[in-house]
Amino acid sequence: MPFVHLESDLWELAGGEGEPLMDSRASLCRAHASGRLRPEVEELLRADPALIGESARLLIDLNFTPTYLEPICAEVGLDLEAAEDASWQHRNPARARRRPGFRREVLHGCRNRCAMCGYDGALGRDPAGLDAAHVLWHSQGGPDEPDNGLALCSLHHVLFDLGALGLNEDLSVRVSPHYVARSEQGERLVYHLDGRALLDPAPRHPAPSARHVKWHSDQVFKRSA
Repeated sequence: MPFVHLESDLWELAGGEGEPLMDSRASLCRAHASGRLRPEVEELLRADPALIGESARLLIDLNFTPTYLEPICAEVGLDLEAAEDASWQHRNPARARRRPGFRREVLHGCRNRCAMCGYDGALGRDPAGLDAAHVLWHSQGGPDEPDNGLALCSLHHVLFDLGALGLNEDLSVRVSPHYVARSEQGERLVYHLDGRALLDPAPRHPAPSARHVKWHSDQVFKRSA
């Protein structure tokens, strides 16, 4: 049981009445057992919040394949982007923080589906393979606000960030003339999006702002020479 096996210099277990804890689910439940980081570790993290994001990333990288990063963070309620941004903020005070909840808000506003292709896969209640993409990149001053976000499947998020996909002023999708596919699948998954309108968002959820779309068109989208 990981709850017991995690006990170490970082993690401690305690029963509600101080009784010895046995390695069984029933024993742990009867004892109202709880687990927590040791006080000295908590003090260290409070003194340097940057360590939270760094520690979480290290633990996930050492123990799981990257595919599990998003589901694990969602399951434990960890906004890893915000935690890692706190690390950057700690070393770069002038850098804007990411807003916790941005991903959840954008995905919900786009009805938990890719705004371009409609992909809506999930594992249980948790979206799987869906990202909250910034239209105007966060690194370039883009805000963590709904009108700067698009829910995109992992494939179309990467292509959007690389400039293979973009948006027209009327919020229809456009495909870069530099994009080349050598297979039927590569053509089908991208070329058919050209000229297609973004899927309608949920009521009261804003569409990407014209300013953010223009920035992406000018700075990211790969136009013809």
